[in-house]
This record gives sequence, structure tokens and C-alpha cells, in this order.
Amino acid sequence: MSLKDKLDTKEKEFKEKFGGSFWNPEEGEILEGRVTELGTEKTQFRNDQPFIVVAGKKVWCNALLEGLCTEEDVNVGDVIAIKYLGSRKSTKTGKTYKNYVLAKADKVEQVNENPKETPTPKKKKSIF
Repeated sequence: MSLKDKLDTKEKEFKEKFGGSFWNPEEGEILEGRVTELGTEKTQFRNDQPFIVVAGKKVWCNALLEGLCTEEDVNVGDVIAIKYLGSRKSTKTGKTYKNYVLAKADKVEQVNENPKETPTPKKKKSIF
């Protein structure tokens, strides 16, 4: 078996195991679409690695992207856009990380059935 055949076999096994639809962006690339899944999955690095599926692509979330999803209160059904800004070096730790920005499409404002009641804002917690 040639090296190419071995690579093809390993790629096929990987796609069967993980679905094969991962977003592996180049700097400046944008992924836009509807969120169809949010969750965590056991990986070789973490027992609870957060991920989000947008437009059929699974995106593994680093701490930054997880925080952006939480900050924007991203939920299944939302339409979002994620832009990959490239790798950056942390000024605090010196470690390199993947840098993103995220925007969520506005939803049609819901009419408050009882205008005298104002909802109490909730403290944001991780959506994962």
C-alpha cells in the first residue's frame, strides 16, 4: 500500500468518525449561516470541547470563540457569521491562539404581551 493510499484510508476513517465537515479557515475567511447544533464533545484534548455547527460545518470553539458565542447569546436557529482573523500571540501568556469575530443577525422584536412587565436581564453564562 502506497503512502497516498494510507493517507486516503486515514482520511476516510477520520471522516467516518467525525463527519468530515469541519471548518478549517484561511485568514479572512467568513462562515455564514444558520446554527443547527451547539454542544460539547469528548476529544483527545478535552472531555468537553465546545463546538457549533453553522451552515453544515462543525467549528471547534477555542475559549475566545466560546466567549463570543456566549456574549452574543447564540442559539440553535440563529443566523450568524464568523470571521477568522488569523493566529495571534497573546500579550499576557505569549501563546498563539486563533482569533475570530462573530456577529448574530437581529431577530424581529417580540411584542411584550404585558407592557407593564419588564423582563429582568439575566447574567450571561456559557451556552455550552
